[in-house]
Amino acid sequence: MDVRFSFETKVVAAFAAAVLVVAVLAATTWKVSRDALEAALQMSHTQEVLNNLAHARGATLLIESITRGYVISGNAGPLAERDAAMSARETSLRRIKDLTADNARQQERWTRLREAVDERIALSKRSVLLRETEGFEAARAHSASAPVRETRERYLQVLREMEGEERRLLDERSAEQLRAQEITVATGALAALALVVLLTATYFLIRRQMRATEASRHALELANTSIRAILDTVVDGIITIDERRIVETVNPSAERIFGYAASEVIGHNVKMLMPEPYRSQHDGYLEHYRTTGEARVIGIGREVVGRRKDGSTFPLELAVSEMRLGGERHFTGVVRDITERKQKEQEIKALNVELSHRAARLEAANKELESFSYSVSHDLRAPLRAVDGFAQMLEEDYAGKLDAEGHRLLGVIRDSSRKMGNLIDDLLQFSRLGRKAMELSEVDMAALVKEVLPELKTGAGARLPRIAVADLPPARGDRTLLKQVWINLLSNAVKFASGKDDPLIEVSGRTDGAENVYAVKDNGVGFDMRYYGKLFTVFQRLHSTEEFPGTGVGLAIVQRLVARHGGTVWAQGEAGSGATFFFAIPGRSPDGTDRRG
Repeated sequence: MDVRFSFETKVVAAFAAAVLVVAVLAATTWKVSRDALEAALQMSHTQEVLNNLAHARGATLLIESITRGYVISGNAGPLAERDAAMSARETSLRRIKDLTADNARQQERWTRLREAVDERIALSKRSVLLRETEGFEAARAHSASAPVRETRERYLQVLREMEGEERRLLDERSAEQLRAQEITVATGALAALALVVLLTATYFLIRRQMRATEASRHALELANTSIRAILDTVVDGIITIDERRIVETVNPSAERIFGYAASEVIGHNVKMLMPEPYRSQHDGYLEHYRTTGEARVIGIGREVVGRRKDGSTFPLELAVSEMRLGGERHFTGVVRDITERKQKEQEIKALNVELSHRAARLEAANKELESFSYSVSHDLRAPLRAVDGFAQMLEEDYAGKLDAEGHRLLGVIRDSSRKMGNLIDDLLQFSRLGRKAMELSEVDMAALVKEVLPELKTGAGARLPRIAVADLPPARGDRTLLKQVWINLLSNAVKFASGKDDPLIEVSGRTDGAENVYAVKDNGVGFDMRYYGKLFTVFQRLHSTEEFPGTGVGLAIVQRLVARHGGTVWAQGEAGSGATFFFAIPGRSPDGTDRRG
């Protein structure tokens, strides 16, 4: 009776300790996870500041490019784009101020940045005024003056300081998140170690109890079976040794990890599972534990190497704990093969390097695109205007000397130059819309369509079709970009339906799961589905310009804008029987949350 009571008390105490240890470790893991989440949110906040700094820098480059182009060419057309860029920069600056409100040093730098921006605005306006009043040389001299250069350098210096501060914060928060992850791994390993130690202790208690009383045989067999099931199914390898470092038990996972059968290891020195020179290092670990009693996980922050039966080596994590039974000391090691994790770490490092290279290439491509846009906007327009102007002069001044064919050819020249100008305008619009920063808000799609309708036009002699607008579900997106989508789709429908006796355009929408689907249907000329692949490609047309005017960019713009909203575009049609164009974008649930989750 006394023996049974002592045994039961020990078992209950062991399991109570296991529950307590697991509860404490679970609470620790929860706190560490919460800290990791907070670090991740701070990293996202810092990244947003860096993005807005990059937007401000990009807008400034565009403003300088446009101002320089005006000083050189005197063409005031692009100055409207400069005003838009200045507005975009102001938006970024305001956002930067809000995001860094809790950082006194960044707020001081923002004040200096604000002063530099105001000076740059004044100097830029001065260049434009000089170009208008005193000509190219005065404007060029002002643009190259020392105040302009000094203001530019001061502005860039403040930007670099702010970016450097945010990158420093990003590095600190990344390190905090990594430390939290390491602690989480260590806590999990210690939890497993604690559980294994307590279960192993229970096993030895049961074995001793078998020697003490035959009446406890049945209970001991059940407990032994349970422990063996746990040891056999746990993923990590578990090895127990005595004070002489002789292996006592090996679980199946340890057999799998090292390639030895349990019978080949039990009774031998545990050093057989370690290559030279790591055997002496392992002795140092064990001696440290025996001397200090300090429980710890080995392999986090340092590498331990194991040796398989075939002689190959591999990195591992090793957790060591001690048990005392009848005055004897036994040690339990929990072994985890981290080969795959090491490979993943190397892959992640390689991916980070590749991402850095791609970012550099992307930045170079963006600069090249800006240069190309500038060339298209300025260098190509002037020759086109010259061709059209000289053709007009020739037609007016030498009208009496030209026969009908000459007049026709001059008309072809002027018409071609105008078409080329339209192509340039559409190409620039296609390029700009892909780079424009999105401003997301709730959009009343029905009201937006009604706003677009008065802007629709038809060809000469054609009448505007009847347009029926059904109820449309609201969307969340950039209102300006979505308006351009509707303008292009409705204009396309008007163009191809206006030639019908009773032209009709139907606008509808529906909610389909997590998406809102919108459709524009017309009863116009339609298209052959065999040529569907050309619909949304730049400058690809299914009808000649003699039949229907246009450049073939409108639908490509639609596809790009919808894709930027995370949506898709498609169409259905039949030659002579009209066409329907659809676009789907992620919708909104009644409480205003994004249904994509």
